[in-house]
Amino acid sequence: MALPYYDATLWPALQATGITLYAVSAQNPVDLGPTERHGLRYATLADPDYALARQLGITFFPEDPALGRAWHPLDWRHAGYPKL
Repeated sequence: MALPYYDATLWPALQATGITLYAVSAQNPVDLGPTERHGLRYATLADPDYALARQLGITFFPEDPALGRAWHPLDWRHAGYPKL
């Protein structure tokens, strides 16, 4: 998991320059387990509809061999995909 690594290496460097670090998750509500378990010093925020990710142009979906194309959130409407 990258979050503890970011806490140990990236967070101190950013704090020293006055930059705030946030983790953003598509989960809603955000799973606070890793934050609490690893004692992370930065907040984990929710972006369940990918609004922030889309604004930043960093949204991507993994390839799905069964579909022969990239997975899309609306694919839950088709067999085998859970509703998001």
